[in-house]
Amino acid sequence: MHLDFVVAGFSKCGTTTLCALLMKHTKIFLPPRFKEPRFFNRPDYALYWNWYRDLFYTAPADALLGEGSVSYTESEFAAISIKRLVKNFPKIKIILITRDPVTRIESSYREMHNSGTDWGIETKFSIEEALVQMPNIIEDTKYWEIIALYLTHLPKEQLQILFQEDLKANPRNVLAKCFDFLGVEQEKVNYSKEKQLNPGSNKYYDTQTLRELRNIKLHPQSAKASYKIPAEVQNQFMPQLNLRQPFGNKALTWSVAAKEQLVNALGSKPNIFLNNYGKNESFWPRYTAFFKELSNELI
Repeated sequence: MHLDFVVAGFSKCGTTTLCALLMKHTKIFLPPRFKEPRFFNRPDYALYWNWYRDLFYTAPADALLGEGSVSYTESEFAAISIKRLVKNFPKIKIILITRDPVTRIESSYREMHNSGTDWGIETKFSIEEALVQMPNIIEDTKYWEIIALYLTHLPKEQLQILFQEDLKANPRNVLAKCFDFLGVEQEKVNYSKEKQLNPGSNKYYDTQTLRELRNIKLHPQSAKASYKIPAEVQNQFMPQLNLRQPFGNKALTWSVAAKEQLVNALGSKPNIFLNNYGKNESFWPRYTAFFKELSNELI
């Protein structure tokens, strides 16, 4: 088989929406029922080539083949993923999409509350504690480090960097860039009614009541059983029981300590990254505000 491109991330930066738009092009094929195969970061991936190949079984003969797995840019899997991709497909093209670090982390925080129970993780309520509990949330936001890693394995002409903010503001231009990058003819894609897919406002969190029920020692097996219920199933009936609630559009609270965790880890690198790709600091206003706030405190 051949694989022409991968939308590899970053997570919570609009990859689901971008993949949905790319799929509307008549000469581009992504597996319609398996957006994230997460194939090249599997420890046993070599044993599953037939499974992976079958994902593209219905693709037109003249279509470009691609997939979108954000695990390929997660700090835990990035190195092995890009090595395997380039080893098997030397001409592979990679699309990466970034976002204001603060907004990305908030979206990841909501996602871990929503689906963390699928992996037996009870995410902390405060962002400060959640970042300590799951340091990968910050590590996965170090776009420049992952991009530098990718560039050690493939030429820059095979890598395209996008911004979620641009996709939201002007999807026509972003899609045109993608089509040029992939080498397909420009096509009119119906994006005007395309809603943001997988938004953080639709994510749910466990209420304190549910957490207390899970910790009741009289019925430890019941607690274990509750973790086996997929999050998408829990979200269908637990809100009526006040056991899970949606985040909605309510703003999250960042303590000074949480801001310090983030700024100490990222420093000025997000602003340097923006400048390298033709953006100024105001393009990511939330991180810039955190950075300036803490810099002023130090002064």
